[in-house]
Amino acid sequence: MRKEAPAYVHALFVGPQGNEFLNLWKSKSWTKDIPLLVAENMLYPDMLDDVKHLGLNLYGAMLWNPDIEYKINKQFVKKFKQNSGQSPNLYALQGYEAGLMFRELLHPLKKRHWDIVKEKLQNTNIEGPRGVKNFCSKRGFLTPDIDIVKTRTDSSGIYNTVIAIGKKMNSNVTTTLLQEEIDSGWVNPYLCI
Repeated sequence: MRKEAPAYVHALFVGPQGNEFLNLWKSKSWTKDIPLLVAENMLYPDMLDDVKHLGLNLYGAMLWNPDIEYKINKQFVKKFKQNSGQSPNLYALQGYEAGLMFRELLHPLKKRHWDIVKEKLQNTNIEGPRGVKNFCSKRGFLTPDIDIVKTRTDSSGIYNTVIAIGKKMNSNVTTTLLQEEIDSGWVNPYLCI
């Protein structure tokens, strides 16, 4: 690492191992010159709170920012905090978005009208905290932009600065081939991450 410093390091950890890595990373003098890109979950305040005193500079992609000034987003964050006593994370948001879709499917599901359920899954858009979204790749995904952030920490807090906006790829020959050829349903329109 000292002789041939990489352009950046990309860390993908979850749980306590993420904080162990960040502690070790910060202890090395050469790391101050190498940008550290981390998985989104490593940017969550509940993860960084234990290591914010290290004075970290991290980069990452955030699929959702709970601080965006979008009316539905603000309502979701407020209600989630009231009901759970904690701030929502991406997984809570995704559960909420899935719930919005299931609300649309509830009536035909109860009646076992599978053709209607299938049609609604393929054609229904929901408006959630991140904006308009759908769940079917056959007609193309409606997906929100992604914030590319620089996160700085110190003993007083965790500070995110949006440095770029990641856009989903438009459908093209490659993405169409991937969607058609992969049985599991390739669903990552964000090759920018």
